[in-house]
Amino acid sequence: MVIDPVCKMPLEPEGAAAVADYAGRTFYFCSEKCRTEFTANPAAYTGVPRWHPGRAPLIRASGFGVLAVAALLLLYFGLVSLLSGWEFMLEQFTQFWPYLVALA
Repeated sequence: MVIDPVCKMPLEPEGAAAVADYAGRTFYFCSEKCRTEFTANPAAYTGVPRWHPGRAPLIRASGFGVLAVAALLLLYFGLVSLLSGWEFMLEQFTQFWPYLVALA
């Protein structure tokens, strides 16, 4: 036995008229109208915000920021190699390699 989060009607999961998933949970509804109302604002019926720590959205780096970081790294390592020599630049690159991989 489950309870429709919108109208609070008890019902069997097998006999539910509509189903929706939200925040890793499955919700059952007595009618399509209740499901539509729930999907419009699920946080109002579950108490779980749309983005909570357990299901944070993935942030994808793209656009000008990535190109700017790449340009700055190229400039930095290019200047280091010109001014201090190739060996020193390789030492710097290997030292900062984990941070560069994390940015990628």
